[in-house]
Amino acid sequence: MERYYLDTCIWLDLYEKRGINGEHAQKLMHKILKENNVVLFSDLHIKELKQLDFSAEEIKCIFSTVLPNNSRHVHIYQEELIEARRIASQRRIPLGDVIHAIIARDNDSILVSRDMILKRSEALIYHENQKNFVNYLSYKPNSFSNS
Repeated sequence: MERYYLDTCIWLDLYEKRGINGEHAQKLMHKILKENNVVLFSDLHIKELKQLDFSAEEIKCIFSTVLPNNSRHVHIYQEELIEARRIASQRRIPLGDVIHAIIARDNDSILVSRDMILKRSEALIYHENQKNFVNYLSYKPNSFSNS
């Protein structure tokens, strides 16, 4: 069983059915659930959605796209915040993006994002042998086939 950590933009693509990105998000979620994998969400997702003026009910609805058995709420720890602040400052990468990547790493999950800043900073955040970053834009529609 694999664990996936979706960047907030992916959750929004899925919830708001945003054009081609929404279609890709839907296919990815279908694949994840079909394979009985787990999707993680964090306190940072909730914070970012609140900052975008989503209500508590809307946020609950966004995460309800995943069945309870296929989702896990993970928390951000002080050590992760310290590391994220250091990396964000050193590399001039948005703090939230770094926090998402570190949460994914520390929860042994595959990070799914459309954010190329994260892709370029992958080596700073992941261990050398880990290959748990998925560039969401690199997916082609047939890579989520129903077979």
